[in-house]
Amino acid sequence: MRALRLPGVRSASRAPRTCTLAGWGATELSSRLEELGDEKVHLAVVFAAADGLPWAEGTRRLAHTLLVAKHLVAPLTSAARAGHRAAFVTVTRLDGSFGLTGVEEDAVPAGGVGVLVKTLAVEAPELFCRAVDLAPGLGAAEAAELVLQEAQDAAPAPVQVGRDGRRRVALTPGAEAPAATGAALTADDLLVVTGGGRGITARCAAALARAHRPGLLLLGRTALGEEPAWAHGLTDAAALKAAAVAHLKASGEKPTPKRVEQLYGAVVGEREVRRTLAEIRAAGSEVAYLAVDITDAAATARRARPVPGRITGLVHGAGVLADQLIAAKKAEIDRVFSVKLGGLRSVVAALEAGRLRHVVLFSSVAGFFTAGASPTTPWPTRCSTPGPRPSRAGTPGRTSPRSTGAPGTPAWCRRRSRRCSRSAASR
Repeated sequence: MRALRLPGVRSASRAPRTCTLAGWGATELSSRLEELGDEKVHLAVVFAAADGLPWAEGTRRLAHTLLVAKHLVAPLTSAARAGHRAAFVTVTRLDGSFGLTGVEEDAVPAGGVGVLVKTLAVEAPELFCRAVDLAPGLGAAEAAELVLQEAQDAAPAPVQVGRDGRRRVALTPGAEAPAATGAALTADDLLVVTGGGRGITARCAAALARAHRPGLLLLGRTALGEEPAWAHGLTDAAALKAAAVAHLKASGEKPTPKRVEQLYGAVVGEREVRRTLAEIRAAGSEVAYLAVDITDAAATARRARPVPGRITGLVHGAGVLADQLIAAKKAEIDRVFSVKLGGLRSVVAALEAGRLRHVVLFSSVAGFFTAGASPTTPWPTRCSTPGPRPSRAGTPGRTSPRSTGAPGTPAWCRRRSRRCSRSAASR
C-alpha cells in the first residue's frame, strides 16, 4: 500500500510511498489520485482548516476536502470491503467545540467540514468517518496524539468529536438539544431574507409573518417588471409556453426551447414573488422586495442598505440546488459556495452586523435525511441568535426532526422562529 501525501491530506501505511499534488484544482487532484491505480487506500487524514485563516483560504480548503472525499470514497470503500479498516478523518482547529464558543468570521467556511464527514458516513457506511476539531491552545504533540486516538477509535460513532482537553461528542440524531436563550422576535424587528421571494425560503418568511409580524426585506435575483401582454390571463404551463412561442415568432425571433423556457420562467418567477409579497402583507407584516445578485458584493452593498439602523436580523436562504452523492460531485461546488458562502459574506458586510439579534442559515435537508446529500451547502437552519456575531450561527449541524417537525413546513418555521436549537456539532 502507498501513502498518499497531498497538501492538507495525509495517509499512512507500513511502507509508504509518496506522491505530491502541485495545486488545489480538481483536475490535478484527480490525476494524482489516478496514479494509485489498483492500490488500496486505508486512511486519509485531511487537515482542513484552522481559526486565523483568511476566508478565501478556508473556503478553498473546504472545497478541497470535498474533492478529496469525492476521489477517495471509491478506493477507501474497496479497502473496507476487502476486510481492511478504511477511514476518512478530518482535522480542524477552531475552538475544540466546532465553533460553538465563537470564532472569527473568517473561520466560518471551516464549519462545513463536519457536515461533509457526516454526509460521507451516510453515503459510505463501510468507512470509519470522523471529524475532529482541536482547540488552538493544544500543543503540537498533544494534538497529534489526540488525532491518532480518534483515527484509531474502535467505535464508529460519534462522527464529530471536539477536543480541548475534554472530549466533546455529538448527541445522537433526534435527541433533544439543550435549550438555548434567544431574543424574542417582534413586530419591531426588520429581517433581511435572501432568496425570500420564491421557494422554501418564501414559505418560511410567510410563516414568520403569520407568527410574529416582523418587517421583511426580501432579496432575490428575479427582477420584477410589468407582465408581458402575451401572458395576461394565462395560467396553464402549456398555454403560457405556446403564447411565448407565438410572441417570439411575431417578434421575428426563432422560438428555441431554451428561449421559450426563459420567457416562461420569467413570467412564472415574477408571479411567485408577487404571491409571496401578497401573502406576507395579508399576514400583517410590512414587506419590500429588492432584486440583487448577492454574489456581487458591491451591488449588495448598494441595494441592502435602504433602512440603515433598523435591520435586526438575517435569514440566509439563497442557494443553488445541486444535490449529488459525494462521489458524483462536479463543477457545481463553486456555484454552490459562491451563493451560500460568498453571498452570506456579501450580505453581512452590507448590514450593521453589530445590530443583528437574529440569524438563520438554511442548508439542504438532504444533508441530514438522505444519502443523496449536498454537503456543499454546509449549514442547517438556526435562529434567534442574540449578540453581534452572526458567524457563530454558521456552525454546522442538524436540527432535531422529532422536536421541530418536518423541515420546511410552516409549523417547523414557526417553532424555529421562537427558539434556537443547538447545532448538531455539539451533539
